[in-house]
Amino acid sequence: MKKWLVYIALMVASTHAITAQTAKEFWFAAPDVTAGHGDQPIILRVTTYDFPATVTLSLPADPNFTPLVAQVAANSIYTFQLTAHIHKIECNKVNQIDSNGIYVSASENIAAYYEVGPHNNTDIFALKGESALGKEFLVSAQSSWSNYNYIPTPLAATNIVATENNTQITITPSKAIQGHSAGTAFSITLDRGET
Repeated sequence: MKKWLVYIALMVASTHAITAQTAKEFWFAAPDVTAGHGDQPIILRVTTYDFPATVTLSLPADPNFTPLVAQVAANSIYTFQLTAHIHKIECNKVNQIDSNGIYVSASENIAAYYEVGPHNNTDIFALKGESALGKEFLVSAQSSWSNYNYIPTPLAATNIVATENNTQITITPSKAIQGHSAGTAFSITLDRGET
């Protein structure tokens, strides 16, 4: 009996993991990948399932950005080419509010991921839909090894995007970060699409 309960628990957990990346809405703050590592091309790939979908990629806080719209057939993959927009979407400012939060919306459930870099050494970020939303996060980062000798030197960063106006965020770094001491909380307020 115990064996069956463990099996059922694993099946339920794996089903949740599969659906965690399927949604109609995704928010994303694109990292500033070090140019020396290869920060281009950048793309966003979307995958449809049983139904075709209209997929829109926008920057809600940037009124000068024209949304990108694609009609994607059922059971298909579509690639948004974003390299031309790299300076509008990468989060490359420290301790400053910017308008580069990416919002992806679809008429049907899709999966999406953001990909950076040349073909042999890409970085892929799976977008999480509702699973990425929340009010409390613990951000981890390694501090034992060098980030290699690229130019410019790679640094760790955490990017935050607001999904609604007047989002008040309090950050308490456990270690000193650029512009802020360890253990001292600070607050920022972001509007929808700001990072």
